[in-house]
Amino acid sequence: MMPTFTDVELDYLRAQRLGRLATVDAAGAPQNNPVGFRLEVDSGQIIIGGHAMGKSRKYRNVAHNPYVSFVVDDLASVDPWRVRGVEVRGVAEALADVNPPMPGLGREILRITPRWIGSWGLVAGRAGLDSRGHQATMAPSLAEVRKLVETFFYGYDERHTDAAWLAAIFTEDVTVHFPAGGHTGRDGLDETLRRIGALWGPTLHQTSDYRGDPLGIRTRFTAKLNASHVHRGDDPGAHLHIGAIISGMAIRGPSGTRLSRLDIDLVWTQGDPPTPPR
Repeated sequence: MMPTFTDVELDYLRAQRLGRLATVDAAGAPQNNPVGFRLEVDSGQIIIGGHAMGKSRKYRNVAHNPYVSFVVDDLASVDPWRVRGVEVRGVAEALADVNPPMPGLGREILRITPRWIGSWGLVAGRAGLDSRGHQATMAPSLAEVRKLVETFFYGYDERHTDAAWLAAIFTEDVTVHFPAGGHTGRDGLDETLRRIGALWGPTLHQTSDYRGDPLGIRTRFTAKLNASHVHRGDDPGAHLHIGAIISGMAIRGPSGTRLSRLDIDLVWTQGDPPTPPR
């Protein structure tokens, strides 16, 4: 559930014009920029625009890594010393061809949905941080990775190849490498899977021993694979059994976690390879 701003926080944000947006690029390098913003009270989202937002580094960063931090703060008093501000940590979307937050700005914007909100110093005499919400874990967990990989192999064994099924597992720019062929991009992946699946009768894939290395919003992973392949009726032969190492990359984005790479490298085989159908 998305956290909401308090009335005091809303009043403070309405009175401010500038904030600081922190983003991280695909390689993990941070950037922090002063930006103008608009608060959408009904949705609780932060809108950030600019004259050339679509060409900016922060816009490109959000397209690769949606996790951001946005801070609005000021010095309310020097004597007594009183610093006040609001911080939002959340997920941003890089949107194109939408109405800008102010006339004259470009049609590319960033829209931030809060996951965590914190504020301080907004009420004189009240010390400490007032916060709510939770901070999302950035790197996909091994449980998420395993679910995606097992969903893929279960669906492949059942010969699922529809677009909705693939979109729930893979990114649009996914790269796959299998012993029987490879493909880049989600478009056309269904045809590649149907071609590979047509080589065999029934198949059964089982994975185990998942290991991962978190990298920002990505997790590089490996696992073990054992699979059995039954020959088609028109292609008799000894069933093919394989042992392989799976490797790949999972990435967390606004739509959830997806696989951006999936490779299968053979370690051993036993049985006869298939003959392509005529």
